[in-house]
Amino acid sequence: MDRKVTYEFTDTLRYLPQQPEFQSGATVLETVMKENAGQENWNLETEAKSMLTRLGVTDFEQTVDHLSGGEKKRVALVSTLLSKSDILILDEPTNHLDHEMAQATERKRQSILRTELAWIRRGAQACSTKQKARIERFEQLRDTKAPETGSRVEIGSVASRMGKTTVELEQIFKSFGDRTIINDFTYIFLKNDRIGFVGRNGCGKSTLMKIIVGKEIPDEGNITIGQTVKIGYYSQEISTSKEDGIAYMNPSMRVIDYIRNTAEQVKTTDGVITGLSGSCPVVRNED
Repeated sequence: MDRKVTYEFTDTLRYLPQQPEFQSGATVLETVMKENAGQENWNLETEAKSMLTRLGVTDFEQTVDHLSGGEKKRVALVSTLLSKSDILILDEPTNHLDHEMAQATERKRQSILRTELAWIRRGAQACSTKQKARIERFEQLRDTKAPETGSRVEIGSVASRMGKTTVELEQIFKSFGDRTIINDFTYIFLKNDRIGFVGRNGCGKSTLMKIIVGKEIPDEGNITIGQTVKIGYYSQEISTSKEDGIAYMNPSMRVIDYIRNTAEQVKTTDGVITGLSGSCPVVRNED
């Protein structure tokens, strides 16, 4: 069956991708301004700075290369929302955003919903294609679920035997330009510890993880990894470089083949998951 998408000639569309890409070396403000070049808006720079500030991005001259995943998503979100568009397509806009920002996005959705609801209650009629489309967008917005809170995800894994030394960090320092991310951090991870890094976007959570797994080099400090320790790293962003090993994902590869590249069998607390080519994974309990 042939399918086609039809736009009205007056429609302007803007798209926020799930993983935004930026020009290397560009500053935050340059990025936002460049993506909105050509707009007849004398206050564009002022509005850009105001919106960035409200979203917690205050260093406008910082290069986008040194932003965290959450900060990059905020910059991309500002760039998209500043545009004069009839249609906004946001691909998972709360990905990489902290709880505060996710709630702010939800408040924005509720504000738009109230405006559209008032329009509907005034007796909106689907007399034209544009009005009908607006009613349909209202219904979709109304039916969108708010961010879930308090939900619980359990993932079972089987650890290998470890010696006395696990992971030890001693006086770790890390800066990007004039911005200090980690300042004299020391910590010894003990066997069976379950540690969570909690903080705002850009505070250094991902940087610290990358330092532990060796993907980022600290400016100062010592890192000791036990000889028997095997580290599994689930990164915030999928890598596009084959040199990054398991973090790299070939977009043309099937899911089962991607997993089998790492291991034919995956041990969990529920049993062994065996990936059989051409079939669904099988869970076998070895008790």
